[in-house]
This record gives sequence, C-alpha cells and structure tokens, in this order.
Amino acid sequence: MGAHGVQINLEPASNARNFAESHTGPASEVMPDWAERILNH
Repeated sequence: MGAHGVQINLEPASNARNFAESHTGPASEVMPDWAERILNH
C-alpha cells in the first residue's frame, strides 16, 4: 500500500494524475476547506 498523495497548488502540475487528490486555487481558499475535511474525517 502506498502513500496517499495530495497536490495543493495554484495551478495543476503536469504530473497531477499521479496524485490521489488534486486541489487547485489560492491557498487562502483551498487550504481551509481541505483542512476541515481532513480534521472531520
């Protein structure tokens, strides 16, 4: 079993398909939603 890779970036990287999750946008918008989801999982 491998690691659960997460890409959080302003724009998708060329290797975005290699990540289990890919979130794009400004960190001020992306991170709060992502962190809340992780903490409530």
